[in-house]
Amino acid sequence: MRTGSPTSLLLLDLDHFKWLNDVYGHAVGDDCLRAAAHEFRAAVRREIDDVFRYGGEELAAILPHTDLEGAVQVAERARQAIAALRVPHRENHEGGGIMTASIGVATALSRDDGTQHVPAALLKAADTALYKAKQLGRNRVEAGLPLRVVLDPAI
Repeated sequence: MRTGSPTSLLLLDLDHFKWLNDVYGHAVGDDCLRAAAHEFRAAVRREIDDVFRYGGEELAAILPHTDLEGAVQVAERARQAIAALRVPHRENHEGGGIMTASIGVATALSRDDGTQHVPAALLKAADTALYKAKQLGRNRVEAGLPLRVVLDPAI
């Protein structure tokens, strides 16, 4: 953000992960989460990007120097790769009985003339987009509107 280039955030949630754990057990759930994280990391690709676990079954990626269009492409690549694993998940009816992921994407455009603070605004926007992806049927990528933000003085 200090350079004035866009920064994007992806929030990935495995669809109906609680049910996957309940049906197949936590050891299998952990294996599935590791497999999804591997595919997510592979989809992100660049060394400057950070991928990490965010909560129980959520993963996140911070993509510096990435606009909204580029971030959506990365998210879609990750979503497709996770579905391509064809991991059985009989309780995921929207996903056709396999493990799938929903991903929310948000991008902070610059710190000039912004009224919202990074990272709180970026996290809220990505979380809102993730919620929308779930509401619209899961196994999809949804993006929020780009944010004009100001850099938090503490960063």
